[in-house]
Amino acid sequence: MPIALWLISCSRVFNLKFVVLAKTLLITLALSFISVPVCAIDRVEILALFNERAVLLINGAQHLLKVGSSSPEGIRLLSATPKVAEIEWAGERQTLYLSRQISSGYTEAQGQAIAIPHNWQGQYVTEGAINGRTVQFLVDTGANVLAMNSHEAKNLGIDYLAEGNKITIATASGISTGYEIMLDSVSVGGIQVQQVKATVLEGDYPQVTLLGMTFLHHVDLRESSGIMYLEKDF
Repeated sequence: MPIALWLISCSRVFNLKFVVLAKTLLITLALSFISVPVCAIDRVEILALFNERAVLLINGAQHLLKVGSSSPEGIRLLSATPKVAEIEWAGERQTLYLSRQISSGYTEAQGQAIAIPHNWQGQYVTEGAINGRTVQFLVDTGANVLAMNSHEAKNLGIDYLAEGNKITIATASGISTGYEIMLDSVSVGGIQVQQVKATVLEGDYPQVTLLGMTFLHHVDLRESSGIMYLEKDF
């Protein structure tokens, strides 16, 4: 074979091998980009439950998920209520309750804990009960006592005029008349405290009952990622 023809033949073979190699490399790179990394998950635990939201602890990392969203580890929140959540993990559906975890078994909470997300104003407002009657609370660590206005007290059936000790209180709007009373019970979530000192102020202030330190000093408080956690050991 003439040398010129041999060189052309070798060139074509080289080009063909190069094209095949290049295509193989491109396919490999493409597959590496579209492949989904699989994260090893040792434990999934519910820290807090709300309507349509849940706080999950996944391998020690905390995630606040909305229904339909997924964590970076690939765990998807399917549904959530204040009592139970349903997640999808590794192609399987799992039902979780507060303070229980998925692993080889589950652990029970040592005490009672609740979580309160802040509202658009950055305030921690939650529903609770005074003497068994429903009331809205604003968590206020700056308030020395649980405080409510006189209209709320009447709605709750509290006869503060007969049972209370009349006092004078300095508020942001001036001097106000108040009454020191003792509440039979105050509860938030599953946390209940008996015999809680409170103050009733004449008029409309405060608009929302303040959950002050006469209740809060009975619980452990911590705040993380816009959520206030209250926990009481039993």
